Amino acid sequence: NSAAGVTDYRKIMPVLERMEKIGMPFLMHGEDVDPDIDIFDREAMFIERYLFKWTRQFPGLRFILEHLSSKEGVDFVRSAVPQVGGTITPYHMILTRTDWLGWGLKPYMYCMPVIKTAKDRAALRQAATSGEACYFLGTDSAPHPVKKKLSTNGIPGIYNTPVCMAVYAKVFEEEDAARHKLDRLIKAEGRWAVEGISARRRRNQSIAACPRGWPCPCRGPRSRRRRRTARRAARHATP
Repeated sequence: NSAAGVTDYRKIMPVLERMEKIGMPFLMHGEDVDPDIDIFDREAMFIERYLFKWTRQFPGLRFILEHLSSKEGVDFVRSAVPQVGGTITPYHMILTRTDWLGWGLKPYMYCMPVIKTAKDRAALRQAATSGEACYFLGTDSAPHPVKKKLSTNGIPGIYNTPVCMAVYAKVFEEEDAARHKLDRLIKAEGRWAVEGISARRRRNQSIAACPRGWPCPCRGPRSRRRRRTARRAARHATP
């Protein structure tokens, strides 16, 4: 979808005006892809060049900066509450660019916005565990075929759906953060507040935290056979 993204922001000003008028929030992947901008500075430059100005040009328009990846992004969201909110992925809270590039290129860690420094990771972890309503969960889970991830020109995206909740819980445990703040992040109270969606619809949903090991399943036919065998064993197990 990014191939069909906006390249001339002046062309969408009438759209933003209409969104402000009808109360529709603007959810964006905020990066400035000007070729002269370093890839690690794209988020900060987008805020400086565009988003900061838009919050003043459209004071009634609500903005969600998706997939926060930098300290600059975290700080801007906090400074622009309640007009601006931001989502935080599990992988931006546990990885740095050294993990991605430091000991050989790891294509499965390639995502957009790219993983950044330890300082950025620390800011994201602090924001996620703070309990502040302007930050909320956004997994940005992106499954892709292996051949495209391992290509000469690989594509960005990290598939994290099977482990995302466990990663969030692990970060909160490592940061010694209160459990109710994790509940707040996951239930997206900030997103509901920003987008005007009632939280009451999901009050009865819950997730149990069970501290135990979890082996990542292998891909391919052998893994499928193992899953079928496990299902058959479960059906015939004695209660």
